[in-house]
Amino acid sequence: MAAAWQHRQERVETGHDISLGDAIETYIESSEAILSPATIRGYHIAKKRIEKYGFDVYHVSVLGTKNLQRMVNMMAREYSPKTVRNTYALVTATFRFYAVPEVKGINMPRQPVRRYNVPTDADVRRLLDACAGTDFEVAVMLAAFGGLRRSEIVALTSDDLDGDVLHIHAAIVKGSDHEYHEKGTKTVSSDRYVKLPDFIVQRLDGIEGRLYPYPAEGITKRFETLRKRVGVNCTFHGLRHYAASKLHAVGIPDQYLLGRFGWSTDYALKTIYRNELDDVAKAMQDKANDAFCDVFFRSNATENATDL
Repeated sequence: MAAAWQHRQERVETGHDISLGDAIETYIESSEAILSPATIRGYHIAKKRIEKYGFDVYHVSVLGTKNLQRMVNMMAREYSPKTVRNTYALVTATFRFYAVPEVKGINMPRQPVRRYNVPTDADVRRLLDACAGTDFEVAVMLAAFGGLRRSEIVALTSDDLDGDVLHIHAAIVKGSDHEYHEKGTKTVSSDRYVKLPDFIVQRLDGIEGRLYPYPAEGITKRFETLRKRVGVNCTFHGLRHYAASKLHAVGIPDQYLLGRFGWSTDYALKTIYRNELDDVAKAMQDKANDAFCDVFFRSNATENATDL
């Protein structure tokens, strides 16, 4: 950190006489001991994206609004709005590290409104029936009923379970070296205790060591095979959406959902996870229509109609 600070001071004193590529590399190196291996891996991927368009050779002193907007526009033609924003976030973080004045007025691509495929109760039952008795059943249960992330599931051990309470306090992610590293949870709020339903506790009984002893990437591949076999259209992370949406639909207050799912604010809950479950939404729509029919439906309405 001292070396990084000295390097930063030298660059600031020389008028930011450093290319964006070199500046990003120094910023990443100075952050490796602090940030998640997965975040560092993402930074390296974003850096390659910037290099692809040739903006890594520009000196930070000349990367004004015009050049940065051009970079954003070029990326927007090929990548999703989220990817473009994440890439530009690396640039702004590097600028802050080098005390470069903030560049304002950059227009980002609009984030489209996403409609997530949230599985229904019947979908989840089909998935569980199809993997019953296998080790993969554990992963599906923890995601669908505990609301756990993939990286959290693969880090769990039998020591983390005390009766029916599961302590989520670690995650295993892939770093820029393509190796798996165990780290703390995604955020401070993600370190949490979740009380599990009895049927999950019974399923975990007798397991020693890792509750699911395979990498997170394997979960994605196995779930893709499973969901196609039973005809369910969702991702594995969609099971976490299901858990949050289901609990919201049955009336669990938001503050308890935040604690159970490990969110520090309700932003994710409101913008991503509070989806309408298709079966619940249909039932609510029918209930609303029934309320109108009970009051206003009249079989003899046409007989009593008058000309207007």
